[in-house]
Amino acid sequence: MAVVLNLDVAWTPSPMILFNFIVIIATTMAHGGKFLFMGEGSKVLEVSDRDFDRVVSSNTDKLVLFYAHWCGHCVRFAPKYQALAESLGKDAFDETGQARLIAIDCAVYDKFCRPKGIRAYPNVKHYKNGTVLAEFKSRSESLADFARTRLGLSVVPSATAASTQAPGPSAVYSLSLLPRVGDYNSIVKSDEESIFLRETGVT
Repeated sequence: MAVVLNLDVAWTPSPMILFNFIVIIATTMAHGGKFLFMGEGSKVLEVSDRDFDRVVSSNTDKLVLFYAHWCGHCVRFAPKYQALAESLGKDAFDETGQARLIAIDCAVYDKFCRPKGIRAYPNVKHYKNGTVLAEFKSRSESLADFARTRLGLSVVPSATAASTQAPGPSAVYSLSLLPRVGDYNSIVKSDEESIFLRETGVT
């Protein structure tokens, strides 16, 4: 059976898709291909699969951001998470001087994140003694309020609190095609899809 390819038909991506793809590529290159929180002076502790359990097993409340460096939502959320750490001042660290805001790149440590039920990004969870106590839901509270409450700090009313909320879905993504995870829409990983398809929504 002969297969005929119609070479006259070409797919033209929309300007929004091209913009998102360029942002993702540029950010990935700027960070050496991975890790969004390895910058000098960062108050967010980027951990590996080997460090994770040791860091979250302490008796100190900690927040963990599970992200993937190819995820456009994660790229946009990273500065907000970093700003949150900055806003906490000395409270961003525990009594031993270790950061209380943690991040792990699940694109790099995929086999480690999967057993933990991490299927969508960005995903922020509250850990203590190695146990997940809560998950951030952007529709019910701001990231700042969630963080201060979970870290045992007083909630400070702020007109800019909304700026630290997790981003909603981009216009590129169809809500009817994306499941809701943790009561907010996120990009869902799939082994059968390429990074480009995951980010652009092209099928």
